[in-house]
Amino acid sequence: MTLVLAICTSTAQASVGLGNRDGVVAESRLARPHAHAEFVAPAIEFCLRSADAAADDITAVVVDSGPGLFSGLRVGIATAKTMAATLELPVVALSSLDLLAMAVRHTGRRVVAAIDARRGEVFCATYAPVHGGVERLGGYQVCTPEALVAEIVAAGDEVLVVGTGAVEHSDLLARVDHVEVGDMATAHPSVPAALALALERLDREDFVAAREVVPLYLRRSDAEIKWEERRSRA
Repeated sequence: MTLVLAICTSTAQASVGLGNRDGVVAESRLARPHAHAEFVAPAIEFCLRSADAAADDITAVVVDSGPGLFSGLRVGIATAKTMAATLELPVVALSSLDLLAMAVRHTGRRVVAAIDARRGEVFCATYAPVHGGVERLGGYQVCTPEALVAEIVAAGDEVLVVGTGAVEHSDLLARVDHVEVGDMATAHPSVPAALALALERLDREDFVAAREVVPLYLRRSDAEIKWEERRSRA
């Protein structure tokens, strides 16, 4: 059996799954903040049992590398790197924003993926639908929801906004006539999207060794920001 292990932990909903070109074979999800560390390893074991497979059947690991929750990213990436190093497997690291856009690739609109970054900001990127997927337009960024809305208004395109940032700031986004706001079904990076993107990259041998995987943070963690604030007041 040939299987790819997918780990998505950048948001409050963590997902782990196994799949191949036929689709998802087994999947486990948990929508509970701050529980990623307790969830991921048992979820991998559950998926292997459900697929009647062993760890040796895994041929590659795909991991959601961010941006998103710092603690969740650390858990997911550490687990992916450990699995890949132990089993000598290639790793495909994918942006959480790319995964959100890939999941809605069949829309006829441009897609804005937005993840709630807390502190009144969102991580976001814009995509255009192309044959078989999406193409990112520009870089990943962190900005205020108001700045994101201003960009959308200035562009003037019909836009679908997805992700936890879309859900969190739905009232603000819905004020723009040409914006469709996604719901909880499109709020979190998903195993199916991770497998779809990873399989394409594996075909091109576009992967890295476990030691090369790094998180995409875009911004310092809340702990670092608070420490800097305390230091400046001292």
